[in-house]
Parts: sequence; structure tokens; C-alpha cells
Amino acid sequence: MVTTLLLIAGLFRYLFTRVPVAYARIMTTMRDAIIITSGPSRVIDLNPAAENVLGIPLREAIGKDMGVLLPNLPEPLAGPVLPEEGVRAEYQIAGKGPIRYFDIMALPLAEEGSASDGSLFVLRDITERKEAELALADANRKIRLLTSITRHDIRDQLTGLSGYLELSRDSVDNPVDMTRYVSRMQMVAKAIENQIAFTRDYENLGGGPPVWQDVSLCVRKAMEGLPFGNVRVCTDPMHIEILADPLLGKVFYNLFDNALRYGGNGMTEIHVSSSTQDGARVLVVSDNGEGISHEDKQRVFTKGYGRNTGLGLFLTKEILSLTGITIQETGEPGRGARFEIRVPADKFRFSSP
Repeated sequence: MVTTLLLIAGLFRYLFTRVPVAYARIMTTMRDAIIITSGPSRVIDLNPAAENVLGIPLREAIGKDMGVLLPNLPEPLAGPVLPEEGVRAEYQIAGKGPIRYFDIMALPLAEEGSASDGSLFVLRDITERKEAELALADANRKIRLLTSITRHDIRDQLTGLSGYLELSRDSVDNPVDMTRYVSRMQMVAKAIENQIAFTRDYENLGGGPPVWQDVSLCVRKAMEGLPFGNVRVCTDPMHIEILADPLLGKVFYNLFDNALRYGGNGMTEIHVSSSTQDGARVLVVSDNGEGISHEDKQRVFTKGYGRNTGLGLFLTKEILSLTGITIQETGEPGRGARFEIRVPADKFRFSSP
């Protein structure tokens, strides 16, 4: 790719200075975005592909500074003087839509010894390749985490199980102790089962493309099978769909399960609501239970932290993060837990009632 960009840049430099007619013809047909500047950064020309990338027509781009059209350019590209061989860097554009990634080659327009001080910028869209690289990196991270869980966490549980087996063998004649050790072995077996269930869910995370999902339907399905008892779930009317991993229902299941486990005997209600804040949609799952202490707020989403498996809220955050959705706990200790799920503007839409 570097060689191709160099050839394109070299060709344009030649045509710009020697064959203006051919330069103009090729400019309009190039699929790569081409931007020409005078001096260090004042735009004097660009092709239709660049208009599409920048989201601005030629007549509005002329005379503007490159720093305005492409803010925060990497230092080598933003320098006042480009070396004869040019510079190359990766750059990303985050507009109203998804982030796009570009490979940028910048060359001085003048050949060595010439008086021209203009510059040529060639932008090639590498979004698909970059997303594939990021997906591969995420997959490797998931594999490393799964390896850690199966090797470390389950091994620790088996160590405990072996200890209880030894103790129970020495307690054959003591039914009380034997019953206690068998009960603890059952707890260890359940913990291992939960670990394996987590690895299955985590393995499926990102296994399919994000899909638009109805929030109210996800909430209703998440309630199935949970022991709510006298705890009432109140859901505000919400005609909202969000773009998320197919495991989105697991998010609400984990939040409800967390409330039921730690809300305390005095908890009577779990409330699900939503509102729009600064263009984003914020979903709130709150309860009137015991709440979460200030020192625990920053750790509740850490793998392994908690009195149960320490995996539910960690998985919740992982599921949401795949499409740029964030979650934080904002409740007051003693007044209930409150989880805020912030959905970016391009990841939610309103649906018909």
C-alpha cells in the first residue's frame, strides 16, 4: 500500500506541475481523496472523493486551513515543511456516523530545487482493514481472558474441592462434619458450573454482528426465570431500539440478578427508565435496596470482584462496549443501586408503539 500511495502522489506531483489538463481529468476520477494545498496548509483544490470524505463541497473548502478540514493531524503531516520523500501516517475521522480510518500520504508538490511550496495529500480509506485488525485484537483479548479463567479460576476451585474431599474422608464417622463438607463441595461445584457458563457466554460475545433490539422486549425476556418474589419491576413505556451485540438480553438479566442478590430484604422495587441527554439515550436500571458503597463503585465491573462469581457485571460491560455503549453505577449507598447505560446517538432509534 505504501508503494501504491507513493506512486499516486508522485504522479500527481508531476501532472500538477507539467500537465495541468491531465491532472484535472484524473483528479475527478480518482477513488482516493486528493487535497492540494498552497504554502504549508491552505487548501487550493480537492477532488470529489475528498469532498465526500470531508463532507464539504469544493467551493467551501478552498482557502481553508488543513487543520480545519482535518483537525488533529499527526505531527509529521501537520509540519510546515515536508521532506522530499514525503510522510505517511494513519488518521481517523469521527463524524456523525461510524469512525472511518485513513492512510494518508503527504508530499511537497515541488520537486527538489523548485520554488513551489504547495503540498499534496492522498487519503486512502482503510476502514475495513482497520476494523478487521481491531476485531482480531479483541478476539485475542477474549481468548487470553478465557484461558485465564479456565486455568486460574477453575484450578483454584478444584484446589478447594480437593481439600474438602480430604476433610470429608477424615470425617466418615462424624455425620455433622460430613454434611458440612458435602455442602461446601456442592458450592464449589456450583461455582465451577458458573465459571463454565460464563466462558460459554463470553465465547459467544461478538459472535454475530450487532443487531437492532427492542429494549422493552429484552427487559421482559430477562425477567423470565428470576426469583423476584415480592420485588416489583416497573418499566416506563419505552419505544426504543438499540444497536448492540445479540447478547444484550444478558445485560438486563445480570442487572436484575445483581439487584436481587445484593439489594437486601428491604428492597421492594426495580425501576427501568430512559431519557435523552446531550443527544445520547440513557437507560437506567435502579432499585430501592441497600445500594453500593463508594469504594465499590469503581470495582463492580472488574472481573472476579464481588461476593458471588464476580463475572456478571464484567460481562455486562463487555457486551455493551462492543458498540460503544457505556455503563456506570451512580446510586447512593443506603438508597439503592442505579446503573446508567449511555447509548450514543447513532446506536439508538425510536420505534413505533
